[in-house]
Amino acid sequence: MNQQEPNAPIGSIDWTERTGGVLTVRERISLVQPLLRSQRGIIVGRLAMATRTHSGRRTSVDPNALVRRDSLLAIEAEAAAQDLLTPALLNHSRRAYSWGASIAALDEVEFDRELLYVAAMFHDTGLPSPVPDVDFTVRSARLARDFTDLHGVEDVRRELVANAM
Repeated sequence: MNQQEPNAPIGSIDWTERTGGVLTVRERISLVQPLLRSQRGIIVGRLAMATRTHSGRRTSVDPNALVRRDSLLAIEAEAAAQDLLTPALLNHSRRAYSWGASIAALDEVEFDRELLYVAAMFHDTGLPSPVPDVDFTVRSARLARDFTDLHGVEDVRRELVANAM
């Protein structure tokens, strides 16, 4: 079992395993300002599009930035996901990778394509959780950890995948 960190950030897998994904009142309050900031940005963007000062389409992503690594780990992650997910959820997982890679490209964030692909393939494998009162992300992270352990992925990289859930 993974050693849980008592002060793990909200949304991390350690926090989700410890809390079951339930926010405390203090945690909810701590999220108000970041959420308001985010909503303000969305409103400003929509107003700019409505007044035609910004089309909302001035940025594009090179399609090559969305191509997954053709590693054995990525190929086997997709095969494992195919065994666990419906075709619709498998396609959703592929799109999740593309969205993540797109956002990273737009924000100029460097990332490990292989690990993002593995995380995308496993992020919904816990749906539905056969264990009552277990957040599906905890089950998804467990399945991803089992997969990465089986494939000899080092602990630091394994936990990056689990936290991507």
